[in-house]
Amino acid sequence: MLDFEPEAAAAWSNTISEPNQRVEQLNRAILSWSASQPQQALQWVQEAELEADLRNALANQIGAD
Repeated sequence: MLDFEPEAAAAWSNTISEPNQRVEQLNRAILSWSASQPQQALQWVQEAELEADLRNALANQIGAD
């Protein structure tokens, strides 16, 4: 799913109830997505319902300031 539908993978990852697994899967999805579509990945991170510290960490992973 990561290679074909990165937005769906990120959205699915965000529904995982176990916190550590959720963060791990979000990191993987965003890292994969941002390799080919960094602007779209960053926009998703900025608009998704995420905790502020997680949003900042994911944005930093993409390379946003």
